[in-house]
Amino acid sequence: MIFLILSIIFMAGLAVVLRFGIARGAGSLDLTLVFRIVAGLGILLTMLLPSVHGSNINILLSGEILNWNFLLLACVAGVCFAISGFAAIHTLRYGFLGITWTIYRLSMLIPTFASIFFWHEISIIPQSLTGWLTYTGILGAVLAVIFIGYGRMQLQPDEHKPNHVKAWLFWLAIAFVFHGLWEITLKASSTLADNDQRKAFIVLVFLINMGLAIPLVIIRRKKITRPVIKFGILAGLCSMIGTGMRPWALRYIPGYLAFPATAICVMVIVLIAGVVIWKERLNKYEWIGVAAAILSVVLLAR
Repeated sequence: MIFLILSIIFMAGLAVVLRFGIARGAGSLDLTLVFRIVAGLGILLTMLLPSVHGSNINILLSGEILNWNFLLLACVAGVCFAISGFAAIHTLRYGFLGITWTIYRLSMLIPTFASIFFWHEISIIPQSLTGWLTYTGILGAVLAVIFIGYGRMQLQPDEHKPNHVKAWLFWLAIAFVFHGLWEITLKASSTLADNDQRKAFIVLVFLINMGLAIPLVIIRRKKITRPVIKFGILAGLCSMIGTGMRPWALRYIPGYLAFPATAICVMVIVLIAGVVIWKERLNKYEWIGVAAAILSVVLLAR
């Protein structure tokens, strides 16, 4: 449970840091590229640290870990992680901010249903009161995302751009699908043989994203400002820890619980940060969403 809690805290921290950065004039794409480079560099540094089993680099490069099935999983995960992030940011260029983030967060349903239908973590058809409570908890998570998202839309009306609706739908679909696939690969990583393989999985995912981000920074030839660097470093550290904990969290917590709980807990923490830091007030839809989120977590974690 500690891995899931730490993952949620640092993923929420990532969202708050990004909001701070954007409020200080940092572009969302610039921030994303920088924090993924920072996370990759941070992972490289951890590889240089000594391990009780010997050199981390030698362990990660051993033939027992780097087999073809493992490499395929890690490469697919890294690419899906990169595409989902880029597509989500690109989607926001077309407006519809509130509904974009609401639908994007609902991509949690893809790994949640994969955990049920593919990994058979619970019965597809509820056979007991426990099964019905679990599905009610999942439904509560969906309602929490929808109500909180709708509440945000009331506070921050979307800028509609009818001429770009098709482009918005295209990029939103890519972000939704690839984020769901990325989280499925996270679930798959929890079934790896040992902690060395899980460590190698996260290392490769971040190195792939760093390898894709660096050329984009060079090609764009855009000056990296101080806010981008400052908040990019903080976001990179949050991403490295928050994402890095998830294979271990999913090792001990079933996916049907971990994915909905992560999505709604991050949303609620970010809402609380908005109230505390930016003095925002929650409207009735957000309060309903928070209540649904609490009920959902109680039902899933009973």
